[in-house]
Amino acid sequence: MVSAKPNKARLAGTVREVRADDRRPDRVDLVMTVDRADDVEGDANLLAHTSGQELTVTTDARDLAELGLERGDRVVVDAEVRGPGAVWSRPRTLRRDR
Repeated sequence: MVSAKPNKARLAGTVREVRADDRRPDRVDLVMTVDRADDVEGDANLLAHTSGQELTVTTDARDLAELGLERGDRVVVDAEVRGPGAVWSRPRTLRRDR
């Protein structure tokens, strides 16, 4: 198994869909259209190319529920690539974009 190098990006975009994860009930898949994939100082940005694309980010279900996010809401989240096709949010970084 190949693991991704240490990385992080600050994604900003629009919620398109929220999907439950049947295998991990404490996680949800947040599907978003990425407007920006900003660098985070000191970390490689493996998501820089995602601006304008739809991206699925696995995140903590509790973080999402606390915000009450719905389709069309604008969000910001720090995320990292954990492997091929696996993008995860960093803990407690999901928030509404103002």
